[in-house]
Amino acid sequence: MSKIQLWFEDCIKIENEFWYASGRVNGLFKSGITNGETELVGLFEGESADRWRLFSGMVRQGNKLFFIPYTASRLFVYDLDAKRMEPVILNSVEPQYLLCCAVHDEKILMIHANKDSFLVYDTVSSKVCMLDGYRKRFGITGRCVEEGILKRGKFYTGCEKNNRMLIVDLENMRLESVKIGIDNTGYKMIGEKSEYLLACDEKENVYKIDLSGKILEKMTCLERVNMRDDYNNKIIIMNDDLYVFSFTENKIKRINMQTAQMAEIDIMEYEDSSYCVPLKRHWGAVKKLDQEILFVSNADLRVRILDQSLNVQEVVFDIEMNTLRKAWEREGIKYKNDCCEDLFVSLESYLNKILTSDIAVRKTGCSRCGKTIYENV
Repeated sequence: MSKIQLWFEDCIKIENEFWYASGRVNGLFKSGITNGETELVGLFEGESADRWRLFSGMVRQGNKLFFIPYTASRLFVYDLDAKRMEPVILNSVEPQYLLCCAVHDEKILMIHANKDSFLVYDTVSSKVCMLDGYRKRFGITGRCVEEGILKRGKFYTGCEKNNRMLIVDLENMRLESVKIGIDNTGYKMIGEKSEYLLACDEKENVYKIDLSGKILEKMTCLERVNMRDDYNNKIIIMNDDLYVFSFTENKIKRINMQTAQMAEIDIMEYEDSSYCVPLKRHWGAVKKLDQEILFVSNADLRVRILDQSLNVQEVVFDIEMNTLRKAWEREGIKYKNDCCEDLFVSLESYLNKILTSDIAVRKTGCSRCGKTIYENV
């Protein structure tokens, strides 16, 4: 029988399994870490069977999983104890194109991909607070990025092509801003436990900036990394090494921030050349797991785990298409008769479908997925 590979943009490790919402089809799945054995856990009621990128991220709070809507019409919550999925309506708030920024106590901070607003969702009371208008208030022409640092109840992030750092105070529900000494910057998050951002000027020099906006040092070790224009890069810090999953080069680079030594692997070497082509690569999930990094590429839809020696282990997460059909039919989720066949389209058609579906937000430069940062004080 036909199987479908389950590409995804975020996942949560629970014991020896990965839990995730597929970026290709309607379904919550869990897969074994070592053998890839996959089970359909539940469905997202009222959502399309084959909508691309239903969710941009997921958060675990206690015994519940929260799914951040991207093209989905609602936020969803899955209760691990009751084994029940429930939708949440965000009153008076546009629920789509949300990206997860941070989790503080019971609050989930999200940013609109195509608006100048943040959304704070209380997972206990289900209340929503909107913090908007940062462009007009602080004279910001670009948009803030979803990647940043959470410290003592405040989320620090950068603003594309501006010399400002934006601060979201989650205790007092307000926005603040500080200037930095670099004009026309680009920003990236650095590490879950770090206390600085990286910013680059128009000459692509990269600087380390502390949380008050002060320049700490020029990062000469990053001179060979395009930090300015390549906003779709995925960046992970592990020990003293910075890992860059390149959007434009089909490569993963590892740079030691103490010695500036760089090593790289061409990810095309690990993919089926008959199935993949060199392309601008939209990464799915890129997530640190202890001393390894899990990553998913849209080129061949496979899950891989990278260790510190740049060894790559491959795991295939897939499921019988007939299992999905039957589950959709039981829950009354409609799908076109040719929907399932469309899931097995060629790589070229698949990529065209992703890029076409993304066009509304790509025009705003917002085609990226969120990353959840947990507080560590």
